[in-house]
Amino acid sequence: MNSGYNNENRPVYLTPSRGNHGDTKRRLTERVNVQADAIAQHMYDVKAARGRFDVWVQQQGTSIQRCAADHRDKLAQQEDHVSDAQIALARIQRQKEDNARKTKQREAHVAQMKAEQKELINRKTQYEGMQSELEREIDAGQHALDEKRQVCLLPKRRETSLDMYDHAISKYKQWMGLSIRKDVGDGRHRGILVTFTLIDHHDPDRGFNAHLLINDKNQFLAGSSEPRIDLQAAVDVMNETSM
Repeated sequence: MNSGYNNENRPVYLTPSRGNHGDTKRRLTERVNVQADAIAQHMYDVKAARGRFDVWVQQQGTSIQRCAADHRDKLAQQEDHVSDAQIALARIQRQKEDNARKTKQREAHVAQMKAEQKELINRKTQYEGMQSELEREIDAGQHALDEKRQVCLLPKRRETSLDMYDHAISKYKQWMGLSIRKDVGDGRHRGILVTFTLIDHHDPDRGFNAHLLINDKNQFLAGSSEPRIDLQAAVDVMNETSM
């Protein structure tokens, strides 16, 4: 009886040899053949499993390589992020230092402005005092100038007033027969006698007399009149216009 594997790795079953060996050898041959089939099937399964394992190993290797590449990419991105963060942190630090420097400059500028403002307030106070004094001097000078101007214009005004008075008196003399002459007064005040004619159409020569008094202040006072009339209103107007 021969058994084993051929060149194609397939089992070769044992066949009973010719002769008279009995039932024991036949059963042994069958058992060996069954075991050979089991071993052949096991070898086939092992080979198939090895193929699947090789495929799985290849797939896992590819996956591991892909994961490693992804990990390297993510690591590179994280390194880039860290680098960007460091750059941003350095920029923030520089900005912080710049802000601190600018803050100090602003504080110094504010202090300088406060000092200048204080100086301006002091100068303003001085200028206001000088301005007040100058205004007083200007007012005094203007007052003196006005007084001098009044003194200079007084003769001219007097001439103008006298001309107006002469013109008015001449008209009153022409139309109402006005005459003005000094009177004895009342002993304490000087007196003026004012006489009008040409008033009564029936008796043009009839005189209408009014006695006026002048006190020490050159103010007019009401005296007697013929016929008797109230002279106070006329005296008040004369005093107001003569001041």
